[in-house]
Amino acid sequence: MLELKINSHVTRMNRHLPFTTSGDQIFEEYQKDTDTLDIETRAQSYLLHAVESCAQLIILTGDAGHGKTHLCRRLLEKHFSYSPSKARELLLNCCDGTMKIKDENSVPNKKSLRIHKDLSELEISEATKFIDGITLDDDSVTIICANEGRLRAVISQGSSDISTGIRDVFAGSFDTGLCTLDGRLHIINLNFQSVAGTEGERKSILGSAIKKWAEDGGKWRFSLVSRSGTSLPLDKLNSFLRRWSTALLRLNGKPGGRLILFFCSSQKHKEHSRNRSTLDRERRIILFYRVI
Repeated sequence: MLELKINSHVTRMNRHLPFTTSGDQIFEEYQKDTDTLDIETRAQSYLLHAVESCAQLIILTGDAGHGKTHLCRRLLEKHFSYSPSKARELLLNCCDGTMKIKDENSVPNKKSLRIHKDLSELEISEATKFIDGITLDDDSVTIICANEGRLRAVISQGSSDISTGIRDVFAGSFDTGLCTLDGRLHIINLNFQSVAGTEGERKSILGSAIKKWAEDGGKWRFSLVSRSGTSLPLDKLNSFLRRWSTALLRLNGKPGGRLILFFCSSQKHKEHSRNRSTLDRERRIILFYRVI
């Protein structure tokens, strides 16, 4: 009997589902190091550059799950050279906006960080009071994570110069695309982060994630299947994939084995002769697979 093998990536993704018993892994500060999928992004590079420049206050905003807490964890690792487990420990215990996180190695001119990992946990009145009471200095950077809707509500009630500054940068960012006006106050809106990247970029979040998942030491293959017709009905999809899975396992000398399989399809128009105005349609299906 073949030994059952569990794909580690599938297990990791399962722990990110909010309705499972192990759903705590959906929160960055509770994740395990083995579940970590670290990808370099432009938002991360911008955040680190701002901290190491003249920034005094940085607002990370966006919808829930867009990676605000993840960026804070990555910043703690990069800025202080902390391990992922040390950074998560700090997220749990030292990131309510009241404590300064300093470099344990006492590196000269290394700015300390004051992080509030989730302003949305506070009532609007309390969050407004927190922002209005922020004291900025040149030796530390205050970083606040807030869902965009809550941020709008909070700064609309603020009366301090800081609240006014945040309102000005936030409102102007939708017209100018700028994250800062003076280099001291930055707003990084993750709602404008594209997983596909922009034209001319060689890397994207989606592409990097797939690349990291695929390049884990295993070997992926692909097979091209052509069939006539315009579609593959859903009621026939299961039998189609089962038939080809059996054929691919036999082809790779592993009959009765198991494989990871995903596919994509495209439709190709093919004209048989110049005298014919009608076109035949051909469905091309690419099967990517890996024997496990």
